[in-house]
Amino acid sequence: MNTPSRSLLFPLLSLVLVPGCADDPAHVPHDHSGHNHAAHEEHDHHDHSAHGHEGHDDSGHDEHDHSDHEGHDHGDHNGHNHEDHNLGEEQKHEGHDHHDHEGHHHENHKPSTRESHERHDHHDHEGHDHGDHQGHDTGIVLSAEQLQRFNIRISEATGGPIASDSSFPAEVKFNGDHLVHLVPRVSGVASRVEVQLGDVVAAGQILAVINSRELADAKADFLSALAEKQLADKRFTREKRLRDKGINSEEDTLSAEEAAVRSNIAFRNTRQKLLALGQDANSLLALAADPNQVLTQYHLRSPISGTVIHRHLVTGEHVDTENDVFTLVDLSTVWVEASIPVSQIPLIAGKDRLLISDTRRNLSVTGKVTLLTPFVDPERRNATVRVLLDNTSGEWLPGQFVTVQPPDQGKDATVLVPADSILRIDGEEVVFIPGEEGFITAPVTVGRRDATQVEILKGLSPGARYVKEGAFHLKAVMVTQDMDPHAGHGH
Repeated sequence: MNTPSRSLLFPLLSLVLVPGCADDPAHVPHDHSGHNHAAHEEHDHHDHSAHGHEGHDDSGHDEHDHSDHEGHDHGDHNGHNHEDHNLGEEQKHEGHDHHDHEGHHHENHKPSTRESHERHDHHDHEGHDHGDHQGHDTGIVLSAEQLQRFNIRISEATGGPIASDSSFPAEVKFNGDHLVHLVPRVSGVASRVEVQLGDVVAAGQILAVINSRELADAKADFLSALAEKQLADKRFTREKRLRDKGINSEEDTLSAEEAAVRSNIAFRNTRQKLLALGQDANSLLALAADPNQVLTQYHLRSPISGTVIHRHLVTGEHVDTENDVFTLVDLSTVWVEASIPVSQIPLIAGKDRLLISDTRRNLSVTGKVTLLTPFVDPERRNATVRVLLDNTSGEWLPGQFVTVQPPDQGKDATVLVPADSILRIDGEEVVFIPGEEGFITAPVTVGRRDATQVEILKGLSPGARYVKEGAFHLKAVMVTQDMDPHAGHGH
Protein backbone atom coordinates (compact mmCIF):
# COMPACT_ATOMS: atom_id res chain seq x y z
CA MET A 1 0.00 0.00 0.00
CA ASN A 2 1.37 3.51 -0.86
CA THR A 3 2.00 6.03 1.91
CA PRO A 4 -0.70 8.77 1.89
CA SER A 5 0.55 11.95 0.32
CA ARG A 6 0.80 15.17 2.22
CA SER A 7 -1.89 16.68 0.01
CA LEU A 8 -4.38 14.19 1.47
CA LEU A 9 -3.45 14.82 5.12
CA PHE A 10 -4.30 18.53 5.08
CA PRO A 11 -7.91 18.07 4.04
CA LEU A 12 -8.39 15.47 6.80
CA LEU A 13 -6.96 17.85 9.37
CA SER A 14 -9.18 20.68 8.18
CA LEU A 15 -12.23 18.42 8.51
CA VAL A 16 -11.49 17.84 12.19
CA LEU A 17 -11.00 21.53 12.85
CA VAL A 18 -14.13 22.81 11.10
CA PRO A 19 -16.75 23.66 13.80
CA GLY A 20 -19.92 21.55 13.82
CA CYS A 21 -18.62 19.02 11.32
CA ALA A 22 -16.48 16.66 13.33
CA ASP A 23 -19.50 15.09 15.23
CA ASP A 24 -21.88 14.85 12.28
CA PRO A 25 -21.69 11.36 10.77
CA ALA A 26 -23.00 12.70 7.53
CA HIS A 27 -19.61 14.56 6.96
CA VAL A 28 -17.24 11.72 7.63
CA PRO A 29 -14.96 11.29 4.60
CA HIS A 30 -15.68 8.21 2.58
CA ASP A 31 -14.91 6.82 -0.75
CA HIS A 32 -17.36 8.24 -3.29
CA SER A 33 -16.25 6.15 -6.16
CA GLY A 34 -19.34 4.86 -7.89
CA HIS A 35 -21.66 7.13 -5.78
CA ASN A 36 -25.27 7.23 -7.00
CA HIS A 37 -26.03 10.71 -8.35
CA ALA A 38 -29.64 10.95 -7.20
CA ALA A 39 -28.91 9.59 -3.76
CA HIS A 40 -26.09 12.07 -3.25
CA GLU A 41 -28.27 15.00 -4.17
CA GLU A 42 -30.78 13.98 -1.54
CA HIS A 43 -27.95 13.30 0.93
CA ASP A 44 -26.31 16.72 0.43
CA HIS A 45 -29.66 18.49 0.60
CA HIS A 46 -30.48 16.85 3.92
CA ASP A 47 -27.03 17.46 5.41
CA HIS A 48 -26.91 21.13 4.46
CA SER A 49 -30.44 21.87 5.66
CA ALA A 50 -30.10 19.98 8.92
CA HIS A 51 -27.09 21.91 10.31
CA GLY A 52 -28.28 25.10 11.90
CA HIS A 53 -25.63 25.04 14.65
CA GLU A 54 -24.18 28.23 16.05
CA GLY A 55 -20.88 29.13 14.43
CA HIS A 56 -21.66 27.00 11.38
CA ASP A 57 -21.86 29.71 8.81
CA ASP A 58 -21.67 29.52 5.05
CA SER A 59 -17.93 30.14 4.98
CA GLY A 60 -17.29 27.25 7.29
CA HIS A 61 -19.59 25.08 5.26
CA ASP A 62 -17.84 26.03 2.04
CA GLU A 63 -14.52 25.26 3.66
CA HIS A 64 -15.94 21.93 4.78
CA ASP A 65 -17.18 21.10 1.31
CA HIS A 66 -13.86 22.23 -0.17
CA SER A 67 -11.81 20.14 2.21
CA ASP A 68 -14.18 17.23 1.94
CA HIS A 69 -13.90 17.10 -1.80
CA GLU A 70 -10.14 17.42 -1.74
CA GLY A 71 -9.87 14.22 0.20
CA HIS A 72 -11.84 12.17 -2.36
CA ASP A 73 -10.16 9.88 -4.80
CA HIS A 74 -11.35 11.16 -8.18
CA GLY A 75 -10.09 8.29 -10.29
CA ASP A 76 -9.34 9.89 -13.64
CA HIS A 77 -8.24 13.18 -12.01
CA ASN A 78 -4.78 12.08 -10.83
CA GLY A 79 -2.77 15.06 -9.72
CA HIS A 80 -5.85 16.92 -8.55
CA ASN A 81 -4.57 19.66 -6.18
CA HIS A 82 -5.85 22.38 -3.94
CA GLU A 83 -5.85 24.99 -6.69
CA ASP A 84 -8.45 22.97 -8.56
CA HIS A 85 -10.97 23.88 -5.89
CA ASN A 86 -10.97 27.57 -6.69
CA LEU A 87 -14.01 26.84 -8.81
CA GLY A 88 -17.40 28.03 -7.61
CA GLU A 89 -19.57 25.97 -5.26
CA GLU A 90 -21.95 24.99 -8.03
CA GLN A 91 -19.14 23.84 -10.31
CA LYS A 92 -17.53 21.88 -7.46
CA HIS A 93 -20.73 20.00 -6.72
CA GLU A 94 -21.38 19.26 -10.34
CA GLY A 95 -17.90 17.86 -10.75
CA HIS A 96 -18.13 15.98 -7.48
CA ASP A 97 -21.52 14.52 -8.24
CA HIS A 98 -20.62 13.63 -11.80
CA HIS A 99 -17.27 11.97 -11.23
CA ASP A 100 -17.35 10.69 -7.67
CA HIS A 101 -20.83 9.14 -7.48
CA GLU A 102 -20.78 6.65 -10.28
CA GLY A 103 -21.31 3.07 -9.22
CA HIS A 104 -22.03 3.89 -5.55
CA HIS A 105 -23.55 0.88 -3.76
CA HIS A 106 -27.05 1.45 -2.29
CA GLU A 107 -26.36 -0.50 0.89
CA ASN A 108 -23.63 1.94 1.89
CA HIS A 109 -25.94 4.93 1.60
CA LYS A 110 -28.16 5.44 4.67
CA PRO A 111 -31.52 7.20 4.11
CA SER A 112 -31.99 10.62 5.57
CA THR A 113 -33.95 11.13 8.77
CA ARG A 114 -36.87 12.70 6.92
CA GLU A 115 -36.94 9.95 4.31
CA SER A 116 -36.84 7.29 7.03
CA HIS A 117 -39.61 9.04 8.94
CA GLU A 118 -41.81 9.29 5.84
CA ARG A 119 -41.34 5.60 5.10
CA HIS A 120 -42.05 4.83 8.74
CA ASP A 121 -45.27 6.86 8.71
CA HIS A 122 -46.33 5.30 5.43
CA HIS A 123 -45.88 1.76 6.67
CA ASP A 124 -47.44 2.50 10.05
CA HIS A 125 -50.43 4.11 8.40
CA GLU A 126 -50.90 1.22 6.03
CA GLY A 127 -50.68 -1.24 8.86
CA HIS A 128 -53.12 0.79 10.90
CA ASP A 129 -55.73 1.04 8.17
CA HIS A 130 -55.45 -2.49 6.89
CA GLY A 131 -54.55 -4.33 10.04
CA ASP A 132 -56.12 -2.79 13.11
CA HIS A 133 -59.47 -1.98 11.53
CA GLN A 134 -60.19 -5.27 9.84
CA GLY A 135 -61.39 -7.03 13.00
CA HIS A 136 -64.39 -6.33 15.21
CA ASP A 137 -64.42 -3.55 17.75
CA THR A 138 -62.84 -4.54 21.00
CA GLY A 139 -64.92 -5.49 24.02
CA ILE A 140 -64.54 -4.48 27.66
CA VAL A 141 -60.93 -4.94 28.76
CA LEU A 142 -60.28 -5.08 32.52
CA SER A 143 -57.08 -5.36 34.48
CA ALA A 144 -56.46 -8.15 36.96
CA GLU A 145 -57.11 -5.71 39.81
CA GLN A 146 -60.47 -4.74 38.29
CA LEU A 147 -61.47 -8.35 37.75
CA GLN A 148 -60.86 -9.02 41.43
CA ARG A 149 -62.52 -5.82 42.62
CA PHE A 150 -65.65 -6.40 40.49
CA ASN A 151 -65.69 -10.09 41.48
CA ILE A 152 -65.92 -11.20 37.84
CA ARG A 153 -66.37 -14.98 37.73
CA ILE A 154 -66.34 -16.96 34.50
CA SER A 155 -67.96 -20.37 34.31
CA GLU A 156 -68.98 -23.00 31.75
CA ALA A 157 -72.67 -23.30 30.90
CA THR A 158 -74.31 -26.45 32.25
CA GLY A 159 -77.85 -27.84 32.50
CA GLY A 160 -79.93 -29.33 35.26
CA PRO A 161 -83.34 -29.33 36.95
CA ILE A 162 -85.21 -26.11 37.43
CA ALA A 163 -87.00 -25.70 40.72
CA SER A 164 -90.29 -24.01 39.78
CA ASP A 165 -92.49 -24.11 36.72
CA SER A 166 -93.21 -21.46 34.15
CA SER A 167 -96.97 -21.21 34.45
CA PHE A 168 -99.18 -18.39 33.27
CA PRO A 169 -102.48 -17.19 34.75
CA ALA A 170 -105.42 -17.90 32.45
CA GLU A 171 -109.20 -17.69 32.34
CA VAL A 172 -111.85 -20.10 31.12
CA LYS A 173 -114.09 -18.46 28.53
CA PHE A 174 -117.07 -19.33 26.35
CA ASN A 175 -116.28 -20.94 23.04
CA GLY A 176 -116.92 -18.01 20.71
CA ASP A 177 -117.56 -20.34 17.78
CA HIS A 178 -120.55 -21.83 19.62
CA LEU A 179 -122.02 -18.60 20.98
CA VAL A 180 -125.31 -17.15 19.62
CA HIS A 181 -126.88 -13.75 20.15
CA LEU A 182 -130.51 -14.29 19.20
CA VAL A 183 -132.33 -11.36 17.55
CA PRO A 184 -136.03 -11.56 16.48
CA ARG A 185 -136.58 -11.35 12.72
CA VAL A 186 -139.83 -9.45 13.05
CA SER A 187 -140.91 -6.63 15.30
CA GLY A 188 -143.80 -7.03 17.69
CA VAL A 189 -144.78 -7.58 21.29
CA ALA A 190 -143.78 -10.61 23.39
CA SER A 191 -146.91 -12.52 24.35
CA ARG A 192 -145.08 -15.39 26.05
CA VAL A 193 -141.51 -16.21 27.23
CA GLU A 194 -140.83 -19.93 27.50
CA VAL A 195 -137.31 -20.19 29.08
CA GLN A 196 -135.34 -18.84 32.01
CA LEU A 197 -131.69 -17.94 32.53
CA GLY A 198 -129.51 -21.07 32.72
CA ASP A 199 -132.00 -23.37 30.99
CA VAL A 200 -130.55 -25.95 28.65
CA VAL A 201 -132.45 -25.95 25.37
CA ALA A 202 -132.45 -28.06 22.23
CA ALA A 203 -132.06 -26.85 18.68
CA GLY A 204 -135.45 -25.69 17.33
CA GLN A 205 -137.04 -25.30 20.76
CA ILE A 206 -139.44 -22.33 21.14
CA LEU A 207 -138.00 -19.68 23.43
CA ALA A 208 -140.69 -16.97 23.13
CA VAL A 209 -143.86 -16.09 21.21
CA ILE A 210 -144.19 -12.64 19.65
CA ASN A 211 -147.35 -11.11 18.17
CA SER A 212 -146.34 -9.43 14.92
CA ARG A 213 -148.44 -7.58 12.35
CA GLU A 214 -145.51 -7.73 9.96
CA LEU A 215 -145.60 -11.52 10.09
CA ALA A 216 -149.36 -11.58 9.59
CA ASP A 217 -149.04 -9.50 6.41
CA ALA A 218 -146.35 -11.81 5.10
CA LYS A 219 -148.44 -14.90 5.77
CA ALA A 220 -151.49 -13.32 4.12
CA ASP A 221 -149.44 -12.55 1.01
CA PHE A 222 -148.24 -16.14 1.01
CA LEU A 223 -151.78 -17.57 1.20
CA SER A 224 -152.96 -15.25 -1.55
CA ALA A 225 -150.08 -16.18 -3.81
CA LEU A 226 -150.68 -19.83 -3.09
CA ALA A 227 -154.34 -19.56 -4.11
CA GLU A 228 -153.50 -17.69 -7.31
CA LYS A 229 -150.85 -20.24 -8.16
CA GLN A 230 -153.21 -23.14 -7.69
CA LEU A 231 -155.91 -21.48 -9.86
CA ALA A 232 -153.48 -20.52 -12.63
CA ASP A 233 -152.02 -24.02 -12.73
CA LYS A 234 -155.51 -25.51 -13.02
CA ARG A 235 -156.50 -23.12 -15.87
CA PHE A 236 -153.34 -23.85 -17.83
CA THR A 237 -153.87 -27.61 -17.50
CA ARG A 238 -157.43 -27.25 -18.84
CA GLU A 239 -156.40 -25.03 -21.81
CA LYS A 240 -153.61 -27.41 -22.75
CA ARG A 241 -156.02 -30.37 -22.78
CA LEU A 242 -158.48 -28.49 -25.01
CA ARG A 243 -155.67 -27.51 -27.34
CA ASP A 244 -154.64 -31.13 -27.70
CA LYS A 245 -158.22 -31.90 -28.80
CA GLY A 246 -158.22 -28.94 -31.21
CA ILE A 247 -161.08 -27.22 -29.48
CA ASN A 248 -159.43 -23.88 -28.43
CA SER A 249 -156.86 -21.69 -30.10
CA GLU A 250 -153.12 -21.70 -29.49
CA GLU A 251 -153.36 -18.11 -28.27
CA ASP A 252 -155.63 -19.12 -25.39
CA THR A 253 -153.19 -21.84 -24.35
CA LEU A 254 -150.23 -19.46 -24.38
CA SER A 255 -152.13 -16.91 -22.34
CA ALA A 256 -152.99 -19.49 -19.68
CA GLU A 257 -149.38 -20.67 -19.58
CA GLU A 258 -148.14 -17.12 -19.03
CA ALA A 259 -150.55 -16.58 -16.12
CA ALA A 260 -149.40 -19.83 -14.51
CA VAL A 261 -145.74 -18.81 -14.74
CA ARG A 262 -146.41 -15.41 -13.19
CA SER A 263 -148.39 -16.90 -10.30
CA ASN A 264 -145.68 -19.40 -9.53
CA ILE A 265 -143.07 -16.65 -9.37
CA ALA A 266 -145.23 -14.62 -6.99
CA PHE A 267 -145.76 -17.65 -4.76
CA ARG A 268 -142.08 -18.45 -4.53
CA ASN A 269 -141.42 -14.85 -3.62
CA THR A 270 -143.85 -14.85 -0.70
CA ARG A 271 -142.55 -18.22 0.47
CA GLN A 272 -138.92 -17.02 0.53
CA LYS A 273 -140.01 -13.98 2.49
CA LEU A 274 -141.52 -16.15 5.22
CA LEU A 275 -138.42 -18.32 5.35
CA ALA A 276 -136.35 -15.18 5.81
CA LEU A 277 -138.60 -14.23 8.72
CA GLY A 278 -137.74 -17.44 10.51
CA GLN A 279 -140.56 -19.68 9.32
CA ASP A 280 -139.48 -23.18 8.43
CA ALA A 281 -140.82 -25.42 5.68
CA ASN A 282 -142.99 -27.42 8.08
CA SER A 283 -144.71 -24.29 9.36
CA LEU A 284 -145.43 -23.21 5.79
CA LEU A 285 -146.97 -26.58 4.99
CA ALA A 286 -149.07 -26.30 8.11
CA LEU A 287 -150.14 -22.82 7.08
CA ALA A 288 -151.10 -23.98 3.65
CA ALA A 289 -153.07 -26.86 5.11
CA ASP A 290 -154.86 -24.64 7.65
CA PRO A 291 -155.27 -21.07 6.32
CA ASN A 292 -157.56 -20.18 9.23
CA GLN A 293 -154.88 -20.43 11.89
CA VAL A 294 -153.63 -17.36 13.76
CA LEU A 295 -151.32 -15.46 11.45
CA THR A 296 -149.77 -13.00 13.94
CA GLN A 297 -147.82 -15.40 16.16
CA TYR A 298 -144.06 -15.50 15.66
CA HIS A 299 -142.27 -18.40 17.37
CA LEU A 300 -138.71 -17.47 18.35
CA ARG A 301 -136.73 -20.75 18.24
CA SER A 302 -133.24 -21.70 19.40
CA PRO A 303 -130.82 -22.29 16.48
CA ILE A 304 -128.48 -24.53 18.56
CA SER A 305 -128.49 -26.88 21.49
CA GLY A 306 -127.05 -25.04 24.42
CA THR A 307 -127.59 -23.02 27.55
CA VAL A 308 -129.37 -19.70 28.00
CA ILE A 309 -126.75 -17.40 29.48
CA HIS A 310 -128.54 -14.08 28.92
CA ARG A 311 -132.24 -13.16 28.72
CA HIS A 312 -133.39 -9.65 27.81
CA LEU A 313 -137.09 -10.22 27.27
CA VAL A 314 -140.19 -10.26 29.44
CA THR A 315 -143.86 -10.73 28.58
CA GLY A 316 -145.46 -7.65 27.04
CA GLU A 317 -142.14 -6.09 26.01
CA HIS A 318 -141.86 -4.62 22.54
CA VAL A 319 -139.06 -6.11 20.46
CA ASP A 320 -137.41 -5.01 17.22
CA THR A 321 -135.02 -6.54 14.69
CA GLU A 322 -131.86 -4.80 15.97
CA ASN A 323 -131.39 -5.98 19.59
CA ASP A 324 -130.78 -9.50 20.86
CA VAL A 325 -133.23 -10.94 23.40
CA PHE A 326 -131.38 -14.17 24.26
CA THR A 327 -127.76 -15.34 24.35
CA LEU A 328 -127.11 -19.04 23.98
CA VAL A 329 -123.89 -21.04 24.12
CA ASP A 330 -122.83 -24.63 23.72
CA LEU A 331 -120.77 -25.47 26.84
CA SER A 332 -119.59 -28.87 25.66
CA THR A 333 -116.28 -27.12 24.84
CA VAL A 334 -114.66 -24.01 26.32
CA TRP A 335 -111.73 -21.75 25.59
CA VAL A 336 -108.84 -21.10 27.97
CA GLU A 337 -106.94 -17.89 27.23
CA ALA A 338 -103.70 -16.67 28.80
CA SER A 339 -101.49 -13.61 28.32
CA ILE A 340 -97.88 -14.53 27.56
CA PRO A 341 -95.03 -12.00 28.02
CA VAL A 342 -92.91 -11.52 24.93
CA SER A 343 -89.86 -13.05 26.61
CA GLN A 344 -91.84 -16.23 27.41
CA ILE A 345 -93.39 -16.78 23.99
CA PRO A 346 -90.69 -19.33 22.98
CA LEU A 347 -91.98 -21.58 25.78
CA ILE A 348 -95.39 -21.74 24.09
CA ALA A 349 -94.55 -21.39 20.41
CA GLY A 350 -94.68 -24.66 18.53
CA LYS A 351 -96.60 -26.50 21.27
CA ASP A 352 -99.67 -28.47 20.09
CA ARG A 353 -101.05 -29.01 23.57
CA LEU A 354 -100.78 -27.22 26.92
CA LEU A 355 -101.53 -28.29 30.46
CA ILE A 356 -104.52 -26.60 32.14
CA SER A 357 -104.66 -26.77 35.93
CA ASP A 358 -106.92 -25.64 38.75
CA THR A 359 -105.08 -26.46 41.97
CA ARG A 360 -107.95 -25.32 44.19
CA ARG A 361 -110.25 -27.97 42.75
CA ASN A 362 -107.49 -30.42 41.91
CA LEU A 363 -108.29 -30.38 38.19
CA SER A 364 -105.69 -30.92 35.49
CA VAL A 365 -106.09 -31.72 31.79
CA THR A 366 -104.35 -31.02 28.48
CA GLY A 367 -106.01 -29.07 25.69
CA LYS A 368 -105.28 -28.27 22.06
CA VAL A 369 -103.65 -24.95 21.20
CA THR A 370 -105.82 -23.22 18.58
CA LEU A 371 -104.30 -19.74 18.61
CA LEU A 372 -101.12 -17.88 19.46
CA THR A 373 -101.56 -14.30 18.32
CA PRO A 374 -98.83 -13.15 15.89
CA PHE A 375 -98.84 -9.73 17.58
CA VAL A 376 -98.74 -8.30 21.10
CA ASP A 377 -101.28 -6.17 22.87
CA PRO A 378 -100.13 -2.52 22.53
CA GLU A 379 -101.04 -1.76 26.14
CA ARG A 380 -100.02 -4.91 28.04
CA ARG A 381 -97.21 -5.92 25.64
CA ASN A 382 -98.35 -9.54 25.83
CA ALA A 383 -99.41 -12.14 23.28
CA THR A 384 -102.52 -14.30 23.75
CA VAL A 385 -102.61 -18.08 23.64
CA ARG A 386 -105.93 -19.92 23.32
CA VAL A 387 -106.54 -23.55 24.22
CA LEU A 388 -109.64 -25.54 23.24
CA LEU A 389 -110.78 -27.68 26.16
CA ASP A 390 -113.34 -30.48 26.23
CA ASN A 391 -116.04 -29.69 28.79
CA THR A 392 -118.48 -32.52 28.38
CA SER A 393 -118.34 -33.08 32.13
CA GLY A 394 -119.13 -29.43 32.80
CA GLU A 395 -116.23 -29.08 35.27
CA TRP A 396 -114.63 -26.09 33.55
CA LEU A 397 -116.74 -23.02 34.21
CA PRO A 398 -116.38 -19.86 32.08
CA GLY A 399 -114.96 -17.08 34.23
CA GLN A 400 -112.89 -19.53 36.27
CA PHE A 401 -109.19 -18.70 36.78
CA VAL A 402 -106.67 -21.44 35.98
CA THR A 403 -103.01 -21.79 35.00
CA VAL A 404 -101.44 -22.73 31.68
CA GLN A 405 -98.03 -24.33 31.31
CA PRO A 406 -96.11 -26.55 28.89
CA PRO A 407 -96.81 -30.25 29.40
CA ASP A 408 -93.05 -31.06 29.63
CA GLN A 409 -92.60 -28.77 32.61
CA GLY A 410 -90.61 -31.26 34.71
CA LYS A 411 -87.95 -31.86 32.06
CA ASP A 412 -84.38 -30.79 32.94
CA ALA A 413 -83.02 -27.70 31.20
CA THR A 414 -80.11 -28.13 28.78
CA VAL A 415 -78.52 -24.83 29.82
CA LEU A 416 -79.17 -23.08 33.14
CA VAL A 417 -77.59 -19.78 34.23
CA PRO A 418 -78.08 -17.56 37.29
CA ALA A 419 -80.78 -14.97 36.81
CA ASP A 420 -78.31 -12.18 37.65
CA SER A 421 -76.07 -13.12 34.72
CA ILE A 422 -78.77 -12.11 32.21
CA LEU A 423 -79.12 -8.39 31.51
CA ARG A 424 -81.39 -6.42 29.19
CA ILE A 425 -79.44 -4.10 26.89
CA ASP A 426 -81.02 -2.21 24.00
CA GLY A 427 -84.23 -4.21 24.29
CA GLU A 428 -82.65 -7.67 24.14
CA GLU A 429 -81.54 -10.12 26.81
CA VAL A 430 -77.81 -10.84 26.77
CA VAL A 431 -75.02 -12.51 28.73
CA PHE A 432 -71.36 -11.46 28.76
CA ILE A 433 -68.82 -13.88 27.35
CA PRO A 434 -65.01 -13.60 27.27
CA GLY A 435 -63.74 -12.77 23.78
CA GLU A 436 -60.32 -12.43 22.21
CA GLU A 437 -60.23 -8.69 22.91
CA GLY A 438 -62.28 -8.39 26.09
CA PHE A 439 -65.77 -9.18 27.34
CA ILE A 440 -68.53 -8.97 24.71
CA THR A 441 -72.30 -9.44 24.79
CA ALA A 442 -74.14 -12.47 23.39
CA PRO A 443 -77.94 -12.29 22.85
CA VAL A 444 -79.88 -15.22 24.30
CA THR A 445 -83.42 -16.59 24.20
CA VAL A 446 -84.69 -17.52 27.65
CA GLY A 447 -87.15 -20.21 28.66
CA ARG A 448 -88.34 -21.36 32.06
CA ARG A 449 -87.19 -19.57 35.17
CA ASP A 450 -87.45 -19.72 38.91
CA ALA A 451 -86.28 -17.43 41.70
CA THR A 452 -82.56 -17.95 40.99
CA GLN A 453 -82.11 -19.68 37.61
CA VAL A 454 -83.12 -19.14 34.00
CA GLU A 455 -83.20 -21.66 31.18
CA ILE A 456 -81.36 -20.65 28.00
CA LEU A 457 -83.03 -21.96 24.85
CA LYS A 458 -80.76 -20.29 22.30
CA GLY A 459 -77.54 -18.26 22.28
CA LEU A 460 -75.42 -20.19 24.80
CA SER A 461 -74.39 -23.80 24.22
CA PRO A 462 -73.48 -26.33 26.91
CA GLY A 463 -69.81 -25.92 27.86
CA ALA A 464 -69.58 -22.36 26.56
CA ARG A 465 -67.82 -19.88 28.86
CA TYR A 466 -69.81 -16.92 30.18
CA VAL A 467 -69.72 -14.38 33.01
CA LYS A 468 -71.52 -16.07 35.88
CA GLU A 469 -71.02 -13.27 38.42
CA GLY A 470 -70.28 -9.56 37.98
CA ALA A 471 -72.23 -9.00 34.76
CA PHE A 472 -73.82 -5.86 36.20
CA HIS A 473 -70.40 -4.27 36.71
CA LEU A 474 -69.52 -4.97 33.07
CA LYS A 475 -72.71 -3.26 31.98
CA ALA A 476 -71.84 -0.28 34.21
CA VAL A 477 -68.42 -0.02 32.57
CA MET A 478 -70.07 -0.15 29.15
CA VAL A 479 -72.47 2.65 30.07
CA THR A 480 -69.91 4.92 31.77
CA GLN A 481 -67.46 4.57 28.87
CA ASP A 482 -70.28 5.18 26.35
CA MET A 483 -69.40 1.98 24.51
CA ASP A 484 -71.43 0.49 21.70
CA PRO A 485 -73.35 -2.46 23.25
CA HIS A 486 -72.90 -4.32 19.95
CA ALA A 487 -69.14 -3.84 19.81
CA GLY A 488 -67.61 -7.26 19.36
CA HIS A 489 -71.13 -8.72 19.50
CA GLY A 490 -70.90 -12.46 19.95
CA HIS A 491 -73.18 -14.45 17.65
